Order: sequence, then structure tokens, then C-alpha cells
Amino acid sequence: MPAPSDLPSLERPGGPTTAGGRLIWRPVSLAVVVFVLASALTAGLIWRQEQYGVREARSLATAVAAERAYAIHLSADRGLVAFPDVLASAQLAELEERGYAYELIRLHPDSREKEVISASSSRSLVDPVEEVLSMQNATWTLRVAPVEGWSDASGLLWKSALGLFFCLLLAWQAAWQAKLVAAAKAHERTLELRVAQRTADLQRLAEVTAHHLQEPARRVASYAGRLRSQLAGRIDDEEVQVSLDFLGQQAGRLQELLRDVELYLAADQPRGKVECCSVEQTLADLLTQLAEPIARAGARVNVGPLPDAVIDAPRLKDIFRVAIENALRHGRSDQALRIDISGEQSGASVRYQISDNGSGVEEAYRARVFRVFERLSSGSEGTGVGLAILRRIAESTGGHAWLEETPGGGCRLVLELPAGHQPPASRRS
Repeated sequence: MPAPSDLPSLERPGGPTTAGGRLIWRPVSLAVVVFVLASALTAGLIWRQEQYGVREARSLATAVAAERAYAIHLSADRGLVAFPDVLASAQLAELEERGYAYELIRLHPDSREKEVISASSSRSLVDPVEEVLSMQNATWTLRVAPVEGWSDASGLLWKSALGLFFCLLLAWQAAWQAKLVAAAKAHERTLELRVAQRTADLQRLAEVTAHHLQEPARRVASYAGRLRSQLAGRIDDEEVQVSLDFLGQQAGRLQELLRDVELYLAADQPRGKVECCSVEQTLADLLTQLAEPIARAGARVNVGPLPDAVIDAPRLKDIFRVAIENALRHGRSDQALRIDISGEQSGASVRYQISDNGSGVEEAYRARVFRVFERLSSGSEGTGVGLAILRRIAESTGGHAWLEETPGGGCRLVLELPAGHQPPASRRS
């Protein structure tokens, strides 16, 4: 566990950052992006609406021009054309009342010269619609266009102003939201750093406390044994002797508790190089060290093939030591204890099974026994920390630990650790 001085310094929420320490979106940058996108969208919508309006206006103007051209055509004689009568029947003057400017021109068939027959004004028409009439002595063309033009300039200005206001409002809202999110992220990061720092402080305090309490516990146990040996044969009171024995036992138990607490606090930190470890060799060395308690319990240990695992050697040894000692403590008096240890690789993980024919653990308690200071009964041996150490080590490597029931009774402890040798398919991926 890193010391508090190793943790990152706390940052003020004024500088919004991500986990990597880099800004994702500054409020101003986000506002510019949103404004550009909203402006493009608004301009596109206005342009599309204007194009639709122009098409509708031209369609209406075309219908009006066709109607007037048809009236002119009906009024024309097969011989000479009386201009006043034709113009009067076409009612071209009414076009001005409807907001249209018009121009009626004639194209001479021989000279191809254009002659204006009638017009609403002398100004040229802007992009007019045309209706061509084939007359007997010439080709006539009626040209019609709105007096104010095809687009509503004032309406377009209002739409543009409203769209600009909408874009600015949306950009401001995006910048405000980005600022709020950035401040929330920065505050969240600050809280995480504070929690991490305080957790590190508490862990360090617990480690130091457990370490420094070891010396007083060792002295109490030492002096209790010394006092018992000095008074051996000199005290006839059994109550005093029982008290001395109890004092020595509790001092020893206190030492075990402090040792396991230290191991639990450091269980998630490697105590050596993390590498591919030979589980078979580690277990063989451990069984040699535990030969006396195994013989005292009358247990038989059967070891099958054990694939290698990626972990540091000290913690690997602690895992199997806790598992074997736990099995030795829960044997049954009516039959010899048997412990079977095996393992198999499954993909990138390897599962080790430590099975025994002991008293077993009821299903309701199989998760609780992995808690700190959790024991099946108050009178049972052990500190209640061993299985918690085991699970914490396994989970710190990306594995897991759980209990299962064996078919013939007893209990099976399953450990999942990273495999030391990856299968070919995993290496290719």
C-alpha cells in the first residue's frame, strides 16, 4: 500500500480534468462547436424553407401566367389582332393588384426583333416565368414575376435573426452544462483522491499498530512462560497454575491474531517478484514444514498435478498454508482426515481444489467464512482471518476463491489464479 506522500496531490475543482489529466471539452470549445453545428443546421432549415417557398411562388406565378396567356389566345382573331381588345380580355392590369409585374412581348417571325406590347413598368423583371403563345403573325411571350421578388427579404431577415439567437442560446447552454459537468468531474476526482489518501492513512495506521503490538504480546508470552517455569513445583494452588496457563495461551493467541492481521493488510501487495511459480515445488516445501501438524492430526495428503501460476512465491505459499491449516483444524474424530489437492488449467486461469472429508461448511455460511474474524463457532481454533487472507490474495491477482461441498461430505476450497503458461489460442489473441 503506498504511503500518503505517494498519492497524487488533491486538485481544486477549477481545473476540470479526466482520469488521464487532460481536458475533454473546454466550455468555450464546446460552445463554439455547438454554435457552428446549430448554425449549419439552422441555415440548412432556413434555406430549405426558402427554396420551398420560391418553388411554391413560381408554381403559382406559372399558373397565373398560363391563365392570362390562355385568355389572350382565346381573344385573338384568326386574322388581324386588335391589341386593345386582347389586352382588355386578358385583364393584365389585375396582375399588378395581385403583386405581380408583367411584360408581354412579340417576336417578329422574319426580323426576330422583340417588341414590347404591354408592360407593368419599365424595370426589367427578375427571373420571370414565361408563357409562349404561337400567334398567326408572330410569337408572343407573357413574362410574369413578383414585384417584391421571389424571396421575402424581411421574413428571411427575421428568420435569420431568430436562428442566430437560437444558436447563441444553445451554445451558451452547452457551455454552461459543460462547465457543470467539468466541475462535477473535478469534485468527484477530488473526493476519490481524499478517500484514497485517508484509506492509505488508515491502512498504514493498522499496519503500524499490528506491528508494534507484536512486541508487547511477545513479551507477555515470554514472561508468562518464564513465570510458569520459575514457579514450577513451588505452587500447590491449581487455580494459580490454571491462570498462568491461560495467560500464556491468550498471549500466544494474541500473537497469532496480530500476525494474521498483518498478513491480511499486506495480502494485496506482492512480497516478491510476480512471475510464473512452480506450485508443485512450493507445495512440496510447505508440506515438509507442516509435517508435524499433519502427523499430529493423522491426516493423509494426496497431491495431483498442479499447473504453474503467476504470483509471487511468498503469497503463493501463504495461500496453501492457510488452506491446509484450515483443513487440519476441521477434521472429524470418527475417521482419518484426508486432504486431496489438485489443479487444472482453463484458458488463462488455473483452478486449484483443496478437498477434505472433514465436517464441512453449511451452504448458508460458505460466503461468511471469508469475512475477517468470522468463525463457525466461538470455541473453534484459528483466528478467523485465514480464509479472508486467502481470498484477498486471490482477488488481488485477478482470481477468486470459494467453497463447495464434496460428494462424500466435507468441504472443497477452490482457488482461481492466473495461469503460468497460456494456451496457444490465448497467446495468438
